[in-house]
Amino acid sequence: MGEIAITIDTVFWFCTVVLLITSLLLRLDSSSWISLAIWVIANLVMLLMEPAVMSLSVSMGVPGRGVWYLTWASIDALAIWCIYIMHARNYLLSSKLTNFIVFAFFSLCLLQCMRYIDRSLLETDMLAAVYKYGILAINISVVPATTIWLMNGFKAYRKDALHG
Repeated sequence: MGEIAITIDTVFWFCTVVLLITSLLLRLDSSSWISLAIWVIANLVMLLMEPAVMSLSVSMGVPGRGVWYLTWASIDALAIWCIYIMHARNYLLSSKLTNFIVFAFFSLCLLQCMRYIDRSLLETDMLAAVYKYGILAINISVVPATTIWLMNGFKAYRKDALHG
């Protein structure tokens, strides 16, 4: 992705960790909290795996591209499955933030698959910029979505505290 993009992505991931901890203190809805926790965990796993996956994919040459793209697509798909399982087991309805996070994971998964097809199978390299900036934009978008959810939850929390 590029050194600056990776740094920006890491900063925004850290912001989601802070927002997750804040949401714990406010005891906001379980659906959103579970999805946000899975988002944070999945991104931490990807952050920790990135050097090894990069090394492996570079050492394998052209077949290594499949390792790169399919690793991330698999983690995104697994995260969607985890969100579904946690909601099903706890009989939770999906919140707006959960829907947004699932959409973000799905978009990331789709982008990884499309980039793999574009780069490795079709060899057109038409999606290079879309991939580079799309991944970053999707990852960044979770922070404002979470911030809005948190602000709405804080307003409700204050309202209950004042009138309760």
